[in-house]
Parts: sequence; structure tokens; C-alpha cells
Amino acid sequence: MFQRMDPSRIVSAAVVFVMLGSSAPTLAPAIAAEVNLYALEGRVVREPQNLQVLLQLGQEYSRRFDEGRLQDDSRKGREYLDRAVKVAPQSVEAKARSAVLTCLDARERNSKNLARKGLSELDALLVVEPNNPLVRELRGFVGIEVPGEFVRVDQALSDLTFVEEQARKNPSIINTYALNMPKVFLKLGKCWRAKGDMANAKKWWQEAVQASPTSWEGKTAARLMRKHD
Repeated sequence: MFQRMDPSRIVSAAVVFVMLGSSAPTLAPAIAAEVNLYALEGRVVREPQNLQVLLQLGQEYSRRFDEGRLQDDSRKGREYLDRAVKVAPQSVEAKARSAVLTCLDARERNSKNLARKGLSELDALLVVEPNNPLVRELRGFVGIEVPGEFVRVDQALSDLTFVEEQARKNPSIINTYALNMPKVFLKLGKCWRAKGDMANAKKWWQEAVQASPTSWEGKTAARLMRKHD
């Protein structure tokens, strides 16, 4: 996990990137994410009511928390998402991303009640907007990771299959809703593994690898393919 960079360290990172030569592509996504995070934090100081900036910061810190499990990332993600909900109380995305962070916190605290709270919030949003691809994506991401007693595997498979099909029919929604397609593929593979269909599981993991081989999603998918080879 990279530490947050000040401007001089961003320049240093660029120099290291050049010096690394053939090794640089592996680090490029992490460096780019760090530079983008620094830029967003500078922007939110200037534009504290900018909903999109707050959402991007909340999303990025949630991603970091999901992958690195550092509590400071959870705290910062919660701060920005709470601010986003305050700025735009009707924002479905703000509420959905806040619910997902609640589920991630539940994982770290081993709290089933907290996980149920986050999932219930996602369910409620989908009652209002049942075909919202972002909310269905996020509920699918969470649903396949909760314990089996939650009985969410079939729902997660349905949610993620819906997102994949809609994105294939209309690729523009990927940018419109900021969908994470490599993660959709990764989690679809997990859904099929949970249902005992390893052929379909490996198919979707391969899709994740092809879509983003150097990302956390691509690397995780590759590891799962090796594990189940």
C-alpha cells in the first residue's frame, strides 16, 4: 500500500517509474491512483460541496480499505461519503457507496448485524430503482462475500449477470455509472464457484485477467485460477 504523496514525492515517483523500465507497468496503476487521490484531496479543499469529488474520494478510500484493510482508509471513506450524503441527500450513489462501506466495516469487525444493515440499505435503494446498474453491481459485490447463512449467492449472481449483460449491450453505462467491470467478472467467478460450477467460474476469472491483468481484480482472479487449476 502506497502512502499518500506530497507534490515532491509525486515527482520522485515519476522518476522511479522511468528508472524501473520494464517493471514500471506493474506499478503504474498504483502510482496513478495515488496521484489522482492527491489531486482529488486538493480539489475538495477548494470545492467542499462538489458531490462528484466527494463521491470519488469516498469510492477510492473504500477501495483501498477493501484491498488493504487499513482502518484509516475506512475512516476517510466514511468522512467523504457522509459529506456526500449531506450535500445531496437524494443521491442514490452516495447512499449505495455508504452502504457498501458499512458492509466492509462489518467484515473487519466480524459483525453480522452491521452486514445486514448495509445489505438492507442496498435492498431499499433497489426497491426504488430496481434496474440501477451501479446499485446492483455493489449489492452483488457484497452479496457473494457474506456468510452462506445470508442466502445471497443467487441474488448476487442475478445482480452481476444483469450488470454484465447491460454493459455488453450498452457499453456507455460503464462510464455513466462508474462500473468496475473487472471486479464484476471476478465476483461472477466467485458466484459460480459457490454454485459448484468451476467451468463458469474460471471463464469469468479469465475475463477479469484479460480486462485488467495488473489490477487487484486481475491478480486476484489469476490467483484463484491457479488455486483451482
